Amino acid sequence: MAANRQELSGSQRNLSLSMEDIVNECKTFFFAGHETTATLMTWTIMLLAINPEWQEKTREEVLLVCGRESPTHDSLQNLKIVGMVLNEALRLYPPIPVLAREASKTLQVGGLSIPSKTFVFLPTSFALMEARAILAMMLQRFRFSLSPGYKHCPTLFITLQPQHGMQIIFEKL
Repeated sequence: MAANRQELSGSQRNLSLSMEDIVNECKTFFFAGHETTATLMTWTIMLLAINPEWQEKTREEVLLVCGRESPTHDSLQNLKIVGMVLNEALRLYPPIPVLAREASKTLQVGGLSIPSKTFVFLPTSFALMEARAILAMMLQRFRFSLSPGYKHCPTLFITLQPQHGMQIIFEKL
């Protein structure tokens, strides 16, 4: 896409993305968003399962802020402990620990100048808001613990995931 844009700013104006290119880009966006959020939730639930006191603190915050209602955009902003828990899960188990995006040269995007070598952070605001909502709704409905048979073995296969799956016991509240 960047190459097409660069070409378009030059003398050639007949370049465009093929339908296959567009479909492939959409698949990439969908996979990246779905897989990374699912992986973040897997590790977050595991961490809360092995730290029941933090699970309870986090649930208390959700119930205080949201009650039993579905979280709203405004209420999600007020879930500070939920945010801390998700950030800790990201620190310990980043879904894609080897992905680095760096501007290869100075770029102009709209009125914004992005200097060469600037780390370009992938769109996390939406992903973290989505993760807050998922975690809040799970905490409203379930208590979770780790199955005694769980073997902790994080492995990197595109995303950082439990090699043998995550055996979690969900108890309805």
